[in-house]
Amino acid sequence: MHVSALSDVGLIRKNNEDSFFVCAPHLFIVADGMGGHEAGEVASGLAVTSIQEYVFHNTAIKDKKELLRAAIGEANRRIYAEAVSRQGCQGMGTTVSAAYIQDEVLHWGHVGDSRIYLIREGAGELLTDDHSLVWQLMKQGEISLEEAETHPRRNVLTRAVGTEPEAEVDVGCRALLPGDQVVLCTDGLTNFLTGEEIAAAATAGADPDETVKYLIDLAKNRGGFDNITVILIDNR
Repeated sequence: MHVSALSDVGLIRKNNEDSFFVCAPHLFIVADGMGGHEAGEVASGLAVTSIQEYVFHNTAIKDKKELLRAAIGEANRRIYAEAVSRQGCQGMGTTVSAAYIQDEVLHWGHVGDSRIYLIREGAGELLTDDHSLVWQLMKQGEISLEEAETHPRRNVLTRAVGTEPEAEVDVGCRALLPGDQVVLCTDGLTNFLTGEEIAAAATAGADPDETVKYLIDLAKNRGGFDNITVILIDNR
């Protein structure tokens, strides 16, 4: 397994409110904070720290999906408590997409509109749903996928970590095969690249470090107004 990760502030913002964590070969996290000023950085950083601490202190939990669900729930409680008590952090929150790999099985936990893709034989499969207003409209058949990708309110979230006392966490798992790749990314990437483009870049044969840099540079060349974070896990 080869893992590459990179985060970029993008072309517009002064601060990077994304956070990420890599502890190969098991735990991988991306988080995209929100809340204005430095609150987004606080929320995403606290999420990543809380999740890794909870996971590493509770490795005896056999069901890794439930381990991630509980870890993200703990992060939610810590962020919410901080938002309530800390001046300037009221209303802060963050997306979280976390993956745990063990015995060739990918487990994930997810809240928000960061994403996890499984890439197999050149095709990318989106494992997570965006918890956003536009994604909800698409699921209800009110707009198409093409309309969702350019909708002016596509970044309005319906779920986040830390904005409410409790968080509803999506979890899942898939067997990993030799040759598979996994991409975790914030919406700073997917605002500008399709899943097909991400899969094509990941399977083009370049070194994973070069691939991650290429993806971020491509998003910046197309506008790059947001922070951009990418983790590429290459099981080839």
